Amino acid sequence: MKPHISKIRRIVPYSLPLSIALLALVWMVVPGTDGEATLNPAGPSRLGGEVNHKSSTLAAERSRMLEMVSVQEKAEEAPRNPQVADILDQFRKGDRKFSQETANALAKFQKGKAASFKFAGMQFSGLVDSKVESSGGILMGVKLDNNLGRFQMSLRQDNRILAHVLFTGESHAIAIKGRPEGGVWKVEKSSVSELMCAPAGSTYPLVREATTLRRSDPAGDKASNNRPVRALPLLSSNPESTYVLYIDLDGETVTNPFWNDGETIVAAPSEFVNDEVFVTNVWKRVSEDYMGFDINVTTNAYSEDIRAADTIHRNIRNIVQNRAAVVYVCRSCL
Repeated sequence: MKPHISKIRRIVPYSLPLSIALLALVWMVVPGTDGEATLNPAGPSRLGGEVNHKSSTLAAERSRMLEMVSVQEKAEEAPRNPQVADILDQFRKGDRKFSQETANALAKFQKGKAASFKFAGMQFSGLVDSKVESSGGILMGVKLDNNLGRFQMSLRQDNRILAHVLFTGESHAIAIKGRPEGGVWKVEKSSVSELMCAPAGSTYPLVREATTLRRSDPAGDKASNNRPVRALPLLSSNPESTYVLYIDLDGETVTNPFWNDGETIVAAPSEFVNDEVFVTNVWKRVSEDYMGFDINVTTNAYSEDIRAADTIHRNIRNIVQNRAAVVYVCRSCL
């Protein structure tokens, strides 16, 4: 017997079952109305029934999840204040642009003066309650009329911008950041949680602990800042880095429109500021946490590295008080 005939005889017994199975599969899978292959709902196959059942279950689950997301989005899109609702509606209909002319006009307003401005279809007015000018640019804050909220802006000389509109009692916010394209910046819808590193759903203003941030009190400040402070041990973990985290234990006065609604923060020196062992241990612990990163953890505010970092805005100032800390992050860093 020829070899090839023997092979054919060995295959023949299996060909019929395979053919039947193939025909059954072709019968089960037919073109759907959208031109794609779908399982035939009329097919008697148990497998087809199970797949259809699972597909229906998955579709129902997907529909339910989409409905939940839609409900959540609608809840988030429903401001409590009708005036805020109108403003956000204007934003949706507007061009979502913030022009160079608007930025320059805002920069000219002085502290204590009324300001009125419009961008992205939204109109605002209020009082400039804080302004800090330097060779690098300006920082300013505007308390909006009718307790509507707050506008704050950082405008650098190189045209980098960081600006927010925060609405009183609302989680909604408006954000502008980065460099302009064609003389305009893009305006985006945001939230308090995204802009202020707060839990989801947080509203403006954030609830602050009195021990963490304190408003300026001349009498109290004078008394608390009279504590004698010896020279701190000058410690640096990575002096070559251009990124700096400065541990500030000897007290600090900070005025920044992005912080404390523009009101001056006066932080008294830590009660452990003269304890060299305590200062060194704090520095060691923080340094260990950042050991794997390109950042210099330092207690030296006057070193060349922190001045260089401040020039290009890559620094974080952590003001350590008795049992709390005010983390002053350079908000102009974009």
